[in-house]
Amino acid sequence: MEMTQANFRAFDKAFQEAVKGLEETFGVTIKQGGGSYSSTSFTSKLTVTTTEKVDGKDAEQVDFERLVSLYDEFTKDDYLKVVTIQGGQYELYGFNPKAPKNACKIRRIKDGRKFKCPIQTVTKVPKGFAHR
Repeated sequence: MEMTQANFRAFDKAFQEAVKGLEETFGVTIKQGGGSYSSTSFTSKLTVTTTEKVDGKDAEQVDFERLVSLYDEFTKDDYLKVVTIQGGQYELYGFNPKAPKNACKIRRIKDGRKFKCPIQTVTKVPKGFAHR
């Protein structure tokens, strides 16, 4: 197999299908993320996340509540708050403390695509977001 972007995408799709049994057996989600490739090899990041609930909350919400105290602009109640950014609807679902310039993790509601953005992008939105 020649390592091209098209082949990598096809491999990723097949990989997601192949790991569905593991996800069901162990109660996790397995995602293959970015990476790099040359003509003969590729590297990729693999993320395994539990799907089990902790005190009725999924892992994403538990992480949000653990990290929210690092940011004075937000409270635990801001989990999944909807904001409008450039005409699109997004929800705040997490934080990335290792990237202070793009610390907020947001998800586009229409398709679930995830993005990172500066805190100011979320907090300067005039409608639909609760500020402290």
